[in-house]
Amino acid sequence: MTTDDGGQQYRVRLGARDQGFGVRRGETVLEAAHRAGHDLPHACRGGRCGLCAARLVAGRTQYPEGEPAAVGLRAVPDDHVLLCRAYAESDLELDIRPIRAAASAGPRRLPARIAAVELLAADLKRVSLRLPRTEPLPFRAGQYLDVIAADGGRRSYSIASPPLPDALIELHIRRGTSGGTGASLYDAMQPGGLIEIEGPFGEFVFDPAATDRPLVLVAGGTGFAPVRAILSAALAHGGARPVVLYRGARTHDELYDHERLLTDVGSEGRLRYVPVLSEEPAVAAPIRSGLVHEVVLDDLGEDASAVEVYAAGPPPMLRALRAGLYQRGLPSPQFHSDLPDD
Repeated sequence: MTTDDGGQQYRVRLGARDQGFGVRRGETVLEAAHRAGHDLPHACRGGRCGLCAARLVAGRTQYPEGEPAAVGLRAVPDDHVLLCRAYAESDLELDIRPIRAAASAGPRRLPARIAAVELLAADLKRVSLRLPRTEPLPFRAGQYLDVIAADGGRRSYSIASPPLPDALIELHIRRGTSGGTGASLYDAMQPGGLIEIEGPFGEFVFDPAATDRPLVLVAGGTGFAPVRAILSAALAHGGARPVVLYRGARTHDELYDHERLLTDVGSEGRLRYVPVLSEEPAVAAPIRSGLVHEVVLDDLGEDASAVEVYAAGPPPMLRALRAGLYQRGLPSPQFHSDLPDD
């Protein structure tokens, strides 16, 4: 245990040979890692998605704000901790692999003007951001950025728009738990407002020129945002490459942008769209019922080796999809997600 004038209390190592970084009082392990320059896997920063789970090799942590939702839903193995909600109670050793920002220039911190806000559902907004003309933000489809609250809190949001010159940046912002950073950011999103962002981050990125294999896109829940960006980038690239989008949701009300996607299908003969509902019956084509990863596997049949798959969503869905695809012969380099390797 160490202390200094900066309030540093414990040390965290990412593997036995890592030099480690300090954790200050009152900050989560993920916040401390970010302050030290480590970009660790994460998405929601609210304990819901489970992507920041790390195996706790040594040490003790606590969740002072209560058990995170992903832990209660058994989406996290028992020997793992969620770094976005965990506070250190001792020096720690974690088993987690840092990622790096995929943009060539690295992440940047910029002001952004809120150009438009659209209510997509009861607790979900589409927010369009305009960046300063002299300070563009190069990114690749699939990446995410952080929105920084006035009190310094952060939430990570996938960029839902493709990387086109001078285009607005689109985020899908869910309200989250009342009183939290996500709720305060959601409430503050009003047209004309000024916010601060940092990014881009993440290695879940799409290269439209990498291959001409048929493209299978799979989105579960709010994983739709990065997959929407990838879909738009794929269609903008042109060519004759077939694209199919599988989109999982619980109810029809959660299928925001459904009509827009049907319009895309009408204008793009190479695009097929398959929405899948897990808690409501399918009322009309092309909607189907069931679990989205099971529908994908059923459609691909016994041989999935010829496609390229990009998937985003809850970790249990991604793990089940990945395992099923590998069993059907999909080579691992042809499966892309932000799910850490097991």
